[in-house]
Amino acid sequence: MRTILFFLCFTVPVILLSCRLKNKVGSNVRQQKYLEKTALIRDKRAYGQSIVLIKPPAENWADDFIAKDDRAIMGTLNFTREMRIQVLKELLSYENDTVKSNKLFYIRGRWKNVESKDFTIEVEALYSFTRMLTRDMPRMLPVLIERKTGKNITGERKKIAEIYAIYRKWLKKNEKSNFQHIQYPLTGTPFDWDGGEGNDKYLNKAF
Repeated sequence: MRTILFFLCFTVPVILLSCRLKNKVGSNVRQQKYLEKTALIRDKRAYGQSIVLIKPPAENWADDFIAKDDRAIMGTLNFTREMRIQVLKELLSYENDTVKSNKLFYIRGRWKNVESKDFTIEVEALYSFTRMLTRDMPRMLPVLIERKTGKNITGERKKIAEIYAIYRKWLKKNEKSNFQHIQYPLTGTPFDWDGGEGNDKYLNKAF
């Protein structure tokens, strides 16, 4: 009897711990209110995962719900300003998620996903955050660059961490000012999105 009790007391906590760790693989993100990750696609042509808006429990949504631009979906769902701000906060929780992203974005007239192995969920989240501040179709690409050299830094984790810190500071500052007269988060920093120059005409001046 003692042997059985010892076995249960020792093994059950270990099993529970291993289950919790397993659930954290690939992301430290807790259950979100508005966002979730798709299932992992293992096909080489579209390998990876992406961040999507949680599909509402209704039967009349088309199968292309995931493929639509997130801003258009939020408009269809009548997201309030407060809900959109919460989405911005949830996007920043994807830092350190280095699973390859297969997100489709409507860029320069067509739907396109980024084929680079360095385009990860954490980079996707930053790009989606930036696009949420815009209207129409800005010409910036989902590729992070060093402003001074034009070097692609999408795969440089330390610099991605710096950029996340910049976005968090931007969010905190604009929450205090009620999101009036906003700028792009990377304005005046050493970093930019490829093709981001001259995109001010797409920026919503207030969020």
